Amino acid sequence: MLKRKSYFFSRAVGGLANSLFSMVFIWWLQTSTKSSFVVGIAEAIFSTTAALSIFYGPIIDHYSFKRTSYYSILVQTVFLFATTIAVYQLSKSYILALICAGIVSVCDEFFNPADRAILKETTADDQELNNLISKVSNIDQLVNVAGTALSGFLLTFLISANVMLICSLLSLISFVFLFYALKKIKDRPKVKKAEAKYLNQILNGYKFIKTRVVLVKSF
Repeated sequence: MLKRKSYFFSRAVGGLANSLFSMVFIWWLQTSTKSSFVVGIAEAIFSTTAALSIFYGPIIDHYSFKRTSYYSILVQTVFLFATTIAVYQLSKSYILALICAGIVSVCDEFFNPADRAILKETTADDQELNNLISKVSNIDQLVNVAGTALSGFLLTFLISANVMLICSLLSLISFVFLFYALKKIKDRPKVKKAEAKYLNQILNGYKFIKTRVVLVKSF
């Protein structure tokens, strides 16, 4: 059984952490390096992790959605703290900070599909699922706007490393509430039948997306 209040709170806090981090990290790179090239690398990393998300699907489907959600947020939190330490103590170690930020971005790409799958598994009908997804989407949109405004406000009074520390703490809070929200949800039983090969799963996913795009364009 999904504890919805805790889940929504976790989603909002986690989304705020991600929104703050993406803004503040780019700001820190820009002000520290004064290099558009380094900032471009960071933007490329974030874009690439999102663009390659289709390759994560078969891995996510192979394991428990619940555990994938847990581990994604946990690893993300660990590397947010690692990025914060890199900024505090190793202000010139941009490569380390970029690697940590890349891992944070990958974790987010693993979390979101697993999170949506959990919602589908814990709802009784399509109407209830649509209502949940609508609420999550509203939370995400609100948090993105709030995160942009809050990042500017915080950077007026705090250094980038301090704001990143806030992001890390928010991510940790999100993990705690997510753990509580999903605590009573049972893991999926393991599928005993032989699964399609990884490449075939990728191709099937691509064909499915391509079909849906064609259907949307036809209206």
